[in-house]
Amino acid sequence: MSQQSGHTEEDRAQRRLDALERMVLRQQESLDRHASLIHRLRLELHLLKLKAGGDDERWPATDGYR
Repeated sequence: MSQQSGHTEEDRAQRRLDALERMVLRQQESLDRHASLIHRLRLELHLLKLKAGGDDERWPATDGYR
């Protein structure tokens, strides 16, 4: 038997595909965490602007939070 289990071209391709899927999942989870952080920081900035009076030119309203 010249091809051992796990060493066929299809097995190698499947392992590569599995690794790529795990990598994509990790990257998506990272993007989700970053998006959540950005959203939270925008909300915090918006609240600070409201406390400062909101209409002050030094504190223009944040896009999307008017």
